[in-house]
Amino acid sequence: MLNMNIFRKFIVIYFTITIQVIITVSAQNISPADQKLETERTDAYAAQLENYLRQYLVDEYDIRASSVWHRDYSSIDAFERSVAPNRERWASVGMFIKKWLMP
Repeated sequence: MLNMNIFRKFIVIYFTITIQVIITVSAQNISPADQKLETERTDAYAAQLENYLRQYLVDEYDIRASSVWHRDYSSIDAFERSVAPNRERWASVGMFIKKWLMP
């Protein structure tokens, strides 16, 4: 099992480095005019992505949270019981990540 986890990590690192090398080498063959266009395109995409994520993660949070978190604020015990199902779901996500990353 340990060897498989080391192999997975190696593959991820290998492909990350390979992609970085490809990007670096291909970027060296771009004319200044094309570099400017590419920078403008990338900046526009970054701004669009940032706006989308801000809207989804921040502005629409209350709507999403109200559909899955049914909090009961009448007492501490009631609150803990009301959020227990979602805590269990998050714990299962954490266990999945822990199993995937650690031997």
